[in-house]
Amino acid sequence: MRLDKEGNWLLYRPQFTEWLQYVDDLSVKTPTKGTSAFSTLTAHYGDDALYKMIEDAVKYAGLKDLATKLQKELMQYWITTAKVPDDVFHAMNLDKVERSILSNPEFTAWAKYVDNFNAKYPEQPALMAPALRKYYSDEALFKMTDEVISDRERGRRIYLVSLVDD
Repeated sequence: MRLDKEGNWLLYRPQFTEWLQYVDDLSVKTPTKGTSAFSTLTAHYGDDALYKMIEDAVKYAGLKDLATKLQKELMQYWITTAKVPDDVFHAMNLDKVERSILSNPEFTAWAKYVDNFNAKYPEQPALMAPALRKYYSDEALFKMTDEVISDRERGRRIYLVSLVDD
């Protein structure tokens, strides 16, 4: 199939979905082998590059459903392999977000990951604050929190005014 030569264009190739189906069928036939598409893909591309490929594919109408499914499965794979939330934060490039991280949809997905990680591994709970403090100062975090609260308050006021205007 020569999918190993595709790089960032991997998800755009029709052979990719055939390969995914093959790996799924293989893992059903031999569940004890631990074969998964994500173990192969992360070994070949790395978590960061794989997440970026999937994230880019979500933007294309023809790939949105597949990419969204792959995003969910990748998160589940990371949970299964006990990938620590700080590493996921980095893989999702959240360490590169300079403004309004708390209102970023990727941050919401990461927060859900942390919740799922903690549910699966309650004996080793992960907190969000250490990961955030690794990349952002307390002052920056307070400012971002204030922005989110202000936006919510502004949205609430607009909603209330619209009710009065009706």
